[in-house]
Amino acid sequence: AAGVRAIKISKDDAVIGAGVVKSGDNNAEILTLSESGYGKRTKIKEYKVQKRGGSGILTAKVTGKTGQLVSSHAIIGQTELLAISKQGQILKTTIKSIRKAGRATQGVRIMKLDKGDELVGTVCL
Repeated sequence: AAGVRAIKISKDDAVIGAGVVKSGDNNAEILTLSESGYGKRTKIKEYKVQKRGGSGILTAKVTGKTGQLVSSHAIIGQTELLAISKQGQILKTTIKSIRKAGRATQGVRIMKLDKGDELVGTVCL
């Protein structure tokens, strides 16, 4: 079986994360991080619910300064973020220390990276 289409994306886009949020959980947040070390938390209620095969919703303003998005997490009770760069730099910080911002914003610098380095992976604990 081939399954069904979950989301319709253009050729330049990619799915970088998925999470499960129970209906009515308005305290949940989406944490997004970019390759240049920028990140933000956004309230889940800023995202409209879509049906299967929807085209998605803009979640961040991607610029040359921020770089492409690397990860996205549904935050429901997690308290810490662990991030690692291509050159092995590791950051451990509290999620509440990351500023809340609207959906279509760049976010703030979470991790200062050396020239040529970029964020490659994150996990929320």
